[in-house]
Amino acid sequence: MTLPVSGTFTYSYTGGTFPTDNLNASGSHTATLSANFTAQTVDVGVNASVGGSNMSATASNVPIIQRTAFYADSRAPNAQNLAVTCSGACGTSHEGTIVGGFVGAGATGAMMTYGLEKIGGANAGVISGVAAFKR
Repeated sequence: MTLPVSGTFTYSYTGGTFPTDNLNASGSHTATLSANFTAQTVDVGVNASVGGSNMSATASNVPIIQRTAFYADSRAPNAQNLAVTCSGACGTSHEGTIVGGFVGAGATGAMMTYGLEKIGGANAGVISGVAAFKR
């Protein structure tokens, strides 16, 4: 697989798994991805709703690693920092990761997996899922 060496592309969400929490409840999600191949960065986001919890995670200027993948983490103190929020049935704090990569000639497709965690309190738990994209 070869990535473009220049240009900015917005990817369209094409589907994925239903997000699922640690109690095996499922819900719905939306996801966004844009790639700047000139700068070798992506902007990525997901909004997942499961069992009364609505969790969102976004990151900008996430480096494309070795011209194939990207990784954002809310615990990272640098450009890969992922902002995670929660409304509804939430824990006392929130963390998360998004990991993804490109597929196809010229990176015509992409995928990502995410794990969003509600920490502490009566509503602690994890929501995870997979999203696919195309140009």
